[in-house]
Amino acid sequence: MNNSRDKLRWMESLSLNNTVIHRIKPLHHFIVTLVFILTVVSFNKYSVSQMLPLFLYPAVMVVMGEIPVIFILRTILPAMVLILLLGAANPFLDTRDWILLPGFTINAGWVSAAALILRGLLTLTATLLFMAVAGMQGLISALEKLKVPDFFVTLLAFTFRYMHVLQDEGGSIIRAYRLRAPGQKGIAMNSWGSMGGQWFIRSCKRAERIHTAMACRGLSEKIYQKRPEKTNYLDFVWISAWIVYFLLCRFLNLPQLLGDLSTGIIL
Repeated sequence: MNNSRDKLRWMESLSLNNTVIHRIKPLHHFIVTLVFILTVVSFNKYSVSQMLPLFLYPAVMVVMGEIPVIFILRTILPAMVLILLLGAANPFLDTRDWILLPGFTINAGWVSAAALILRGLLTLTATLLFMAVAGMQGLISALEKLKVPDFFVTLLAFTFRYMHVLQDEGGSIIRAYRLRAPGQKGIAMNSWGSMGGQWFIRSCKRAERIHTAMACRGLSEKIYQKRPEKTNYLDFVWISAWIVYFLLCRFLNLPQLLGDLSTGIIL
């Protein structure tokens, strides 16, 4: 649990950097990330080479935003393992032949598995890069400007801000269980229900105490602050350039075009 909390804090600290990327408004980062994800998921299950040019976006974000690549890779590793396991079943489900090169065919399942892995890697990386650049406060600001109902924005802000409460309560219950069952590996199946119930009850009671304390201090419906932001030239260039590039990647096979240019077919 502490590891997850450290990752959240580290990601929030990255959003406080002062780079060109960080000076772009969170709303524009959110729109670009959303268009990027929609572009990635819109490819068919056999599109591998067409998605490769999309790696330019996370590469630019990492370099210009000074974001550690190791941190991104370690964070997405658990999800990528699951995606790899899902992709491993594709060769057994899709057994038709796929012409990779003239006179050379492979199982189409391997192609769809590679496309699935690329799709997962791109979407997860883009999401983490957005959070590393904008942070939770930036996400809340973007949702507020998109006219998302205040109830959902406030709920998201509360969930993030007091996530450590759930972690602390869960950690206390697990430590108490281990002290009462020394030497036992893991948690017994017959204890999961009672421990889950205790975790829920204790978290609710603590949340109620926090809410009461905040109500005594004049809690309003919104716990986030609106900050007036004006779109500048950099924001316009950033969002326009990337959306145009994503559309080109989606509707044109850029690797094939570059290959044709290099071999002189078009020339």
